[in-house]
Amino acid sequence: MAKAPTSANSGAPKQGAVKRLVRMAAAILKRGSTQHEDQEALSHTRRYWNDSSAVTLLADLARDGETKASGRVQLISLADFRESIGPLWEKYEERILVIAETTIARMIGKGRTFIPMKDKDESERAVDTWLLLLPDLELDAARDHAAAIAAKIGEKLAGAQFAAEEAPLPQSATLDLTGAMNTDGSLNRQVLRTAVGRARRSQSNAAHAPVNAPGEPRRLQASAMLRPAWCVDTEMEDTFLLRPKSTMGQDLVADSTAPFPEIVATNLCAAAARQLEEMGRKGLRARLALPIPYAMFYAPIAATLRDSIMAMPKQLRLLHLRLEIVRVPAAISVDRLAVLRELFRPAVREVAFLVDAFASRSDVYDLDQIVIGADLSAARGWDEAELRAALARMTDAAADRHTYVVGLRNAAHVRIAFTAGIDEIGGESLSVDIAQLPDQLRLIPRATVTAP
Repeated sequence: MAKAPTSANSGAPKQGAVKRLVRMAAAILKRGSTQHEDQEALSHTRRYWNDSSAVTLLADLARDGETKASGRVQLISLADFRESIGPLWEKYEERILVIAETTIARMIGKGRTFIPMKDKDESERAVDTWLLLLPDLELDAARDHAAAIAAKIGEKLAGAQFAAEEAPLPQSATLDLTGAMNTDGSLNRQVLRTAVGRARRSQSNAAHAPVNAPGEPRRLQASAMLRPAWCVDTEMEDTFLLRPKSTMGQDLVADSTAPFPEIVATNLCAAAARQLEEMGRKGLRARLALPIPYAMFYAPIAATLRDSIMAMPKQLRLLHLRLEIVRVPAAISVDRLAVLRELFRPAVREVAFLVDAFASRSDVYDLDQIVIGADLSAARGWDEAELRAALARMTDAAADRHTYVVGLRNAAHVRIAFTAGIDEIGGESLSVDIAQLPDQLRLIPRATVTAP
């Protein structure tokens, strides 16, 4: 029987099948190679609490953090992601943890370590947070590196589509190790666990903070600047006040008519945390003022703000942070003001209340153990005589309490503030607003400030 003629294309299907088999085999080999590389990376970087070398390294970094600002222990958390997907976490947990830990292992870098953090029950299935030990990186580099790893984990989790709706992505944070060392030099695991919990709560609160308060514009873009102030005692420009400004140029602290959305306050807390770490890294003996409107401490966002402040490294906030309570209503009882003072005084260097220097009277002056300030940056129709009288009343009412005035427009206004006895003075003739902290504090001799 004659064979059917063979067409030129009769071998194509067979060749296509072969090519598909080759591609499948290559993919299988690649997966096997990738899994091998992942296991290799994990073996070099992942450590548990029963590994003495990891605990010793963490103790060394905690000890280092007691003496200077250190961001070498970073935290990555999936707590919000876990909560958002609910029962799907248990279903996909093993796969999620593989994604997270292999990503960390591949990206963390040679000579660095990560430690899975477990909940109180110490079960393997309780892990959703990891400590990254980065002994060779400075603060900014460590923070950026942790953020990049968290972003990559988020990218992979989003691609895996574990939930129908978009879930919160993983977040990174610098871990406050203050008090993590026992007197015998060992690591206090309970203090460490508390610090991790505090950092996780702060991340979660920030992620769920409302974007706008009722009645406020839906979108208000604001940037945070630093307003320097010169101190009479030190003759240094060593106080820096965070000031949010809208894209329209409104100063949201000095101009009480401008909307001050809750998201701006939340972002200011994050900015303050970064600036505190920068102060510590640069070794600046300075103050940083964080302005928060009074009304927000009696609103649902209050817990978010307090957690954000408490999550800042304890040593840094006690050395540098001034909590500046702004937009204080005129008719408010001294008792309610005292509640805020007592709530935050143990947590920060000092608590300040911003007053209207031109108002006849404020109950703020009835409080002791506070700082009293005024910001005159917003446009007003006062003249030098009115300024002189206002600042004289302010210092008389403040008595021996520390005072500051910023937003003075010229050298004559600065001299008036100095003569009135104001302790910290800021104005355009001394320094304009700046975007970042200086490397060194600026010395301005008293004679220069008072010169006509």
